[in-house]
Amino acid sequence: MAGVGVAAAITMVAAGPAAHATPAGGAVPQVAPKAGETPALDCFHVEIGSNATFFAVRPLLDVVGVAGLELREQGSTTWTRMRETWGDVFRLDSNRPLRAPFSLRLTNELGVTTTYINIIPANWTPEQSYCGTGT
Repeated sequence: MAGVGVAAAITMVAAGPAAHATPAGGAVPQVAPKAGETPALDCFHVEIGSNATFFAVRPLLDVVGVAGLELREQGSTTWTRMRETWGDVFRLDSNRPLRAPFSLRLTNELGVTTTYINIIPANWTPEQSYCGTGT
């Protein structure tokens, strides 16, 4: 989806519940929506080296600070806490292949939790950012 503009990305997310990719490393500006407008997008960048048993992601959010990040696999009701490694990168090591799409649950330093359902699609790739809105 290289070359997708902010307006196009917002339109795509507004069209459905699934997350959509933006150019690698490209954060979408965070702007508070006015009444009747599409909400701002939050993005997560899948880090290089991620694979079926190792998943690393960096939130590209305009929040106070990330206190914690959890991942839920397809078909699961369990949230697994990810470990913060370097900078704002969170990782999950598994002894079996992880099942995407992934939902992410982020808690910021103020204790506010936001859930992103299926934000990382089944066909995710490293060095790609995936954006959507949280609840």
